[in-house]
Amino acid sequence: MSKTIFRPFWSFDVVKTEKWLAEMHAEGYALQKIRFAARQFVFEKTEPVQMFYRIIFDKHSNGAPEIILQDDAYDQVCFSKNFYVLRTEQTAPATTPSYDGFLKRNKMIGMVTGHLFLFLIGFYFPIVMITTILLVGFSSFNLYDAIAALIGFIILLLTLLPNILIFFTLRKTNRELEKLCGDTLDLSFTLPKDTLMSKSESDRLRKSGLLIKRTKLAWQYAPDKVEIWLEKMAQDGYRLIKLSKLGLSFYFLKVEPYKSKFHVDYQNKTDPAYFNLNKESGWKLFFTSLSRFQNLSVWGQEYTDEPPMFYSDSESQIKHARNFALTYSLCFFPVCILYILVIVGNLLNHPNFSPAIMIVQNLAFLVLILELGFFATRTVLYYFRVKKAEEE
Repeated sequence: MSKTIFRPFWSFDVVKTEKWLAEMHAEGYALQKIRFAARQFVFEKTEPVQMFYRIIFDKHSNGAPEIILQDDAYDQVCFSKNFYVLRTEQTAPATTPSYDGFLKRNKMIGMVTGHLFLFLIGFYFPIVMITTILLVGFSSFNLYDAIAALIGFIILLLTLLPNILIFFTLRKTNRELEKLCGDTLDLSFTLPKDTLMSKSESDRLRKSGLLIKRTKLAWQYAPDKVEIWLEKMAQDGYRLIKLSKLGLSFYFLKVEPYKSKFHVDYQNKTDPAYFNLNKESGWKLFFTSLSRFQNLSVWGQEYTDEPPMFYSDSESQIKHARNFALTYSLCFFPVCILYILVIVGNLLNHPNFSPAIMIVQNLAFLVLILELGFFATRTVLYYFRVKKAEEE
C-alpha cells in the first residue's frame, strides 16, 4: 500500500523535512520516492523502525557520490538531477553529507524574494496608496474606483505575503543550517569592546555633553564623504564609539584629538573570513548591516604616521566602488523609469480625472523619482570620484 503526501515548501526547512520522514518511517511508512517537480512524497507500508534521513542538494549530481555509499552506512532512496535522498539506521555514521548546497540555494532564494519585496513596497505599494488616497480625498471615489482599489490591494497582498513568508522562513532555517555547516557568523570578536558602554553610562555622558549623537540620512550612498567626515571628527577630538542598529545615527565621545582612518565597505556577500581578515589587519568594526548579502560595514583604524589602506591596490578600490554604484543604481534607476511611465500613463490614459487629482498624484510620484534618482546619482558620482582619485 502506497501513500502520497504533498509538501510544496519542504526544501525551505530541509531539517524539519528529514525529521518528518523519520517520524513517518517510525509509524510504518518508508519513503519510496520524491516527485521533486510536483513536490510529492510517495511512501510504502513497511515495518515501523527508527530511521534517519538526509536530503542533499547538489547541482548536476545525479545521485550520491560513491564515497558516501561505499561504506554501506547510507542507502540511497531516490535521486534526481540536483537532489538525492539517503537513509540509515546509524545514529552517527562516519561520513555525514553537508547542507552546504541547501544553504547556498536558500540564501539565493532569500535574496531574490527580499529584492522582490523591496520592489513591491517601493514601487507598487506607493502607486496603490497614492491613487486611493487622492480619489478619496477629492471625493471622486465611485464604485468602479473602489473595486479597482480593492483588486490592487488584493494583488499586492497575494504577492507580498508569500514573499514575506518565504523570506522569514529562510532567514530562520538558514541560521540553523549555518550552525550545522559550521558557517555561523559571530561578530562579537570584531566589535571595539574598548568603546562599548552600558545604557546608563551612555545616558550619563550624553547629559554631561561628553557623548554626542549625529544623524546622517542617506550617507551610505556617498561612502567617501562620510569617511572624510568621520576622520575630521576624530581630528576635532570626537571618537566614534558606535552606530545605531539601522546605521542612521553616529555616536561620538569627546576625547583628545587623534588620527584615524575610516572605510565604508560594501560587499555582495560576506563570510566569517572577511571579518577575520580585517580584524587581524588592525581594523575595528563599528557597524555592519544585518544582511550578509549586499553587506555595508564601517571600519576604522587609528594611526600616527601614515594612514592605513583598506585595499592594498587601486584596482581593488575602483572595483569595489564600481560594484557599489552598479548595485544601487540598478535598484533605483529602473524604479524611477517605471514611475515616469506611470506619470506619462496618467496623462495619456486618464483624461477623466480632475486636474487637482492629476497634479497632486503626479507631484507625489515626481518626489519619489527625485528621491530615488538622487540616491542612485550619489552612488554613481562616488564611483567617478574614487576612479579619478586612484588614477591621479
